[in-house]
Amino acid sequence: GLSLRFGKHLLALKTVYDKRFDRFSPGWILYRHVLEQAFGRGLAAVDFYSDLPFARSWSKIVEPYADLVIFSPTPGGRLLALAKRARDRYHRVRHGAER
Repeated sequence: GLSLRFGKHLLALKTVYDKRFDRFSPGWILYRHVLEQAFGRGLAAVDFYSDLPFARSWSKIVEPYADLVIFSPTPGGRLLALAKRARDRYHRVRHGAER
């Protein structure tokens, strides 16, 4: 998985596993070990960077967060920025956040 540590805080960004093993809940097992190791090493908080039900099952505390995405000022970077804006708008419209 990919995690970042800032002092006594751990930002758990990504955990990956083989989807063929979904029925065994490997994500739950991996995060359980992440939490055990983090708090065993004296960390004060682990942030899953998510407000999904999965993350809320570990804690009832939900902190606000925001994404910051920076694209290169090249034609390729501009194209990626445009694609991201289109994807974000599509998701907002699809989920009823925009009318």
